[in-house]
Amino acid sequence: MTSSEFRLQYRECLSLLRQRLAEPAPARIQLVCGPRQVGKTTMLLALAAEFGASAIYAAMDGPEASLPGFWERVWVRAQESASRRGAAILLL
Repeated sequence: MTSSEFRLQYRECLSLLRQRLAEPAPARIQLVCGPRQVGKTTMLLALAAEFGASAIYAAMDGPEASLPGFWERVWVRAQESASRRGAAILLL
């Protein structure tokens, strides 16, 4: 959808993501999309810093993402975090 009603400024988007991440489980997927250089990665890294050890950030376009077993290791880290902390936030 490209309707302007679904377009948010950086601070609005960050606030909305904080609200969504504070909601109780079950798991959810929240998609953030936009053109290059608008702050998507910056926002995810800020959220990772806020949520600390329960947040796992992995760059989907980094060279390590193409290595065998990379995504399995990310998933295992998320499962381990969820087991230890009761929740995990996977930021991709």
